[in-house]
Parts: sequence; structure tokens; C-alpha cells
Amino acid sequence: MPKDIVINKGFSSRVINKENNPYIIAEIGSNHNQDIGLAKELIHISADCGADAVKFQSLNLRKQYAPSEHSQDLIDLFKQIELDERWYQTLSDEACKAGVSFCSSPTYIEAIPLLEAVKLPFYKLASPQVRTFPSLVKKVAACKKPLIISVGYCNYAQIETAINICCSQGNDQIILLHCVSEYPVSYEKVNLNSMVTLGKMFECLVGISDHTPAFEAPCAAVALGAVLIEKHITLDRTLPGPDHNFALEPDEFKRMVTAVKNVHAAMGSHRKKVTLHENNFAQKLLVRWFAKNDIASGELIGEDNVFWLRSMEGISDENFGLLGKIMATRDIRKGSPIKWEDIKRVE
Repeated sequence: MPKDIVINKGFSSRVINKENNPYIIAEIGSNHNQDIGLAKELIHISADCGADAVKFQSLNLRKQYAPSEHSQDLIDLFKQIELDERWYQTLSDEACKAGVSFCSSPTYIEAIPLLEAVKLPFYKLASPQVRTFPSLVKKVAACKKPLIISVGYCNYAQIETAINICCSQGNDQIILLHCVSEYPVSYEKVNLNSMVTLGKMFECLVGISDHTPAFEAPCAAVALGAVLIEKHITLDRTLPGPDHNFALEPDEFKRMVTAVKNVHAAMGSHRKKVTLHENNFAQKLLVRWFAKNDIASGELIGEDNVFWLRSMEGISDENFGLLGKIMATRDIRKGSPIKWEDIKRVE
């Protein structure tokens, strides 16, 4: 049985498991467009949409790439997506005001102590770091915070290596996120069933980091057992930047949150239950026996001399096994309901 994951938020905590509503992370990522005002606005919008947490990406060209790799295209890309390290405390404080948790995915070692300084409640590791940067995985795991691990770029052996690294640091607070690292990804490539396989193979909770253009996949993931949904959010899909075009706009994100919670509620248990409403209404639908003809006292009662109607009077057809094995104890007029006091078993 996968262990519950507890994410602390101020003086409260949120337990993540299959019984509770899915944990929703609004992936702001680089959609702040280098504007801290837009970043703050997206935090509050995410909270209003029902997100539990907001996530950014700690990206820094100089700390991630050797100078020899600094092509003009890469420089231009990072001008759009870098996250100013001086923003961390401001963004964390803003998230606290909005009532959501703040997180940023570290992609370089130096980001970790800066994120620890703002008391990150959990860490999200993106699949490029999970596959290619085990030293960073080790240092993040050593912080002893819950770990949300995307596995898009990873094969099973690489996932197992990352989990073993985390456990070597005494940290088994792990949720694996199924992910296809294409932006956007077509529905034919989503492969949700592999999320179920991850949970069984590694005996842990699972979720999805979804890059489809809508939210059918997160709903289906919840139906398959996902406890966490990560989804990009943007103020406007037409804004410039690499991650806006496949992100959800606020009204869509809000509908997604409602939809995944409704799906979770609809899943119920594995036991068939008759609701109180169903049971009460079914009593009004009971089909009962009526005399097809006049039935004389002592006459055998079977299918030949009864007919069936819904009624509040008479013996219900739930007792159909008695037909042909009972007789009338008094005369029953044609069209009358047949009642228990009208019959007895044939000896």
C-alpha cells in the first residue's frame, strides 16, 4: 500500500492519498514572461481556480550550460524563461497570501539552498534532471521534503536509480508523475495506462504532469488512480513564450479543477451500493400479484391466475418462487391484490 504524502503549508498540512481529492499544481513555469507583476497575478489566479500549489522553474543559463554551449538561440530562449533568484522570497510570500504552496523546480545545484531558505514545502524534480543529474536528485532528497518526480525522459532503470538515490538519503516521500515531454503532446502519445504500471512497479502514489491542450487526460488519470495533477496555466495563450500555447487559461483551469474533483468523487469504492434514495424509490416500483380471475378459497395460485402491476398493496414479485406452491385461504375477487393473509403454503 503506497504511503500517504503530507505537504505542510504554514500551520496546516495537506495529506495526499487516493481517498482525498487530487492535489492540483498550477504550473506557472516560465509563463511569468520575466514580469514579477504577472507572476504574482498568476499566483492569485491559480489560487482562485482551486490550485493547491503554484510551481515555477528555477532556470539560469550561466548555471546550467557551459559557455561553449551559449548559442544565440539558447541565449534568446533563456531571456524568456529564466527565473530571477531574487524573486523567490517575494513569490513565496505572495503564494502564502493567496493560500497556496510555492514551489520551484531546481535545475542547478545552487538553487537548492535558495529554495530551502524560503521553506519550500515540497520539491518537484523535472524529468531532465531525474535522468541526467543524479547529484542534484541526491541533494534535493537530502532536504527530507516530499518529492514529486516527473519521469517523462526516463526509462524504468533510470526511474529506479532516482528512487534508490532518494531512499539512500532516507527520503521515500515520493510521488511519481507520468509525463510525456512534448509540448504539446497529442492524445495518441499520452499512454495513461503506463501511469498505472508505475504505481504497481514502484509501489508508490502516482499522478500526471499533463501537456495536452485540454483536460480530458487529467480527468482520465484521476479515474485510473492519479493523486496529483500538474498542469500549465497562462493568462492568455497568445502571449509570447514557449509554454503559453498549450497551457490552460484561467476559466479552463478552473473547469479542470472542478472536473477532476467530480471524477474523484464519482469513483467511489469497489463495492456495489444501493443508495437510500434508490432503496426508497424502489419500494414505489415494486411489482405485485393481482388476481387474474376470481380465485376460490383452496385454489392453487400460480402464474396462470395472477397478473402483475406496480402497487403499494399486495405480495411483491420478489417472492416469485412461491407461485405454484401457495393456495388461497379465502375467496379473492378478480383484479384484487393478493395479500399475505390471503394465502398459505401448500403442504
